[in-house]
Amino acid sequence: VFFFFFFSSRRRHTRCREVSWARRCVQETVSTQSTWDLLIPMEKKESKSLHGITDTEFPLDNEGRTMHMGANKDEVANRLIISGDYGRCRKIAAFMTNVKVVESKRRFLTLTGLYKGIPVSVVCGGMGLTLTDFLIREARAVVDGPMAIIRFGTCGVVKKEISVGNVMVPDSSILIQQNFFGKSPEPFLISEPCKGCDALNSLIVDQVKLKASPLFGVEAGGIDASTDSFYASQGRPSVPFNQECASLITTLAEKFPTHKIFEMETFYLYKLAEMTIPEKKIYAGCACIGLFNRITKAIVEDEKVKKMETDVGEILLEAITKFQFPEKEPANTERLKTILSHIQKLIETYGL
Repeated sequence: VFFFFFFSSRRRHTRCREVSWARRCVQETVSTQSTWDLLIPMEKKESKSLHGITDTEFPLDNEGRTMHMGANKDEVANRLIISGDYGRCRKIAAFMTNVKVVESKRRFLTLTGLYKGIPVSVVCGGMGLTLTDFLIREARAVVDGPMAIIRFGTCGVVKKEISVGNVMVPDSSILIQQNFFGKSPEPFLISEPCKGCDALNSLIVDQVKLKASPLFGVEAGGIDASTDSFYASQGRPSVPFNQECASLITTLAEKFPTHKIFEMETFYLYKLAEMTIPEKKIYAGCACIGLFNRITKAIVEDEKVKKMETDVGEILLEAITKFQFPEKEPANTERLKTILSHIQKLIETYGL
């Protein structure tokens, strides 16, 4: 009798948790009908275990699916909006039609559909630099031609004069990593800035202004700092860990006067986009909701964030579908630019 009631109660508890999760998704999404279409989609593909792998360097299974993202060439568009929040991704996908869902064993979620007739993928790949690296490389591997990718995240603001609850669109990003190597007395390793795509970021800014929402504005330009931790490498107290991080924000302000925000992904997006070859070019942009101000200690209200996730998500769909890929450059264009740059340096050095 004891075992009967024990296991019966566990089954009831499990069912309640599943219903509760579904209700939360409904409450967080714009349209109830669209939400249920996503929860029980017409075509839902769950990636299988990796069978038939023949390449250890870039593993694909026998359906051409990547190891972490779990999608193949038929399931990812060349215009992506990426986020680390499942609920935020579902809100964006609620504006699209004919949505197909791919969930991987490693918890990547890919929602691909049409926005005003244009294919778009909304992808949740988790938070942090490593998962961003997985997402960008694996999406790039299964898409032909150029790609446009916008990261939609949240951030902390480090400028006193910038209010919370606005859309932050950084044109550049730096990388900050904790120095665990012991070769330098500096507690953090800080990179030089890497630029995103000016045309794509300008489109985001223009679309936010066009929306003219009384709820939020836009803060264009400036430098984002992507960090390997939410804590020490963003200058938060690290007790009981012995790390010197209290002066980090001040140090960054002196070295990079236009530094405006902290978050944990954008540098990898911008840098990988910069590193792509011309035939596989990625155009990268970023929009983050400013959740709190580290200087004034202001914090945005939860209800405003929920509304902004929906409104800004629709804005980003407008921006990424309006983005025009530049005319394809000849394959040797970059090489010619490099040669001309070397010639110019020789002229300057030797006065030729």
